[in-house]
Amino acid sequence: PFFLGLLGHPVHGSACIGCSLVCVGKLVLGPSARIGHGNVIRARRLVLRQRAIVGNLNYISGALNIRLGPRSMLGNRNIINRLSVPGQKPTQVFTGELVGITAGHYLNANESIIIGDFTTIAGIGSQLWTHGFIHLSHGEGRAEVGGRIVIGRNC
Repeated sequence: PFFLGLLGHPVHGSACIGCSLVCVGKLVLGPSARIGHGNVIRARRLVLRQRAIVGNLNYISGALNIRLGPRSMLGNRNIINRLSVPGQKPTQVFTGELVGITAGHYLNANESIIIGDFTTIAGIGSQLWTHGFIHLSHGEGRAEVGGRIVIGRNC
């Protein structure tokens, strides 16, 4: 934490990072925040508030700002990604307090994803997509559509 602080990343003394690859422009770890083992995290900004946890074997990549609220958890083997294009404005993946994203989920964050307090994405293999396609009424054409995802509190 001391050396990360010297590099401009505020990391609390009680925070810990396991054996993971973390390549971010800005890292902020609150008290007792934890990043487990085997994670690959390449993002613009990663903020873990007090007692927030990134489990093991997660893959996060793209022009993303990730913020896990207090006591929130990104479990194991999850994927959060966004296609990276140079100069691209980052999208947000934000959680409120005590949010759980359990194991084996996929979050496509071409647009922002906001998850409210006390909400859980449970089970295994859920997918959140911020874009899709509509087929045109004539011919082979299709158009991409996108929009952010907002999941409320206590869901």
